[in-house]
Amino acid sequence: MRSERLREFIETVCGQVKAKKAHGLIGSELMAHIEDQKLTYIKDGMNETAAENRAIDEMGDPVEVGENLNKIHQPAYDWIGRIPDIIMWIIAGGIVLISVIFGIGIIISMISEI
Repeated sequence: MRSERLREFIETVCGQVKAKKAHGLIGSELMAHIEDQKLTYIKDGMNETAAENRAIDEMGDPVEVGENLNKIHQPAYDWIGRIPDIIMWIIAGGIVLISVIFGIGIIISMISEI
């Protein structure tokens, strides 16, 4: 059974990770690590609540943990958001290409007149 503290810890960590698809995996991994450590403390004689609290505390600051996980779990590149930039570069490249073609044509016609 998940405690409120464990739920809040996982939500805070996942709240720092932009890749929403990774939240399930991150939550499962965190819970597994905390549960493993909790069981170790229970075997050492701690009660369940104290063991869980200590295991959560050992994970560190949830914001910092989440920020570090965010660096690892980057969302897929947003191509749709980049479409206007891509179109702009295509147009600019076309303008440069046309300028070069016509520029060379003008220079060639000037040379042939001489």
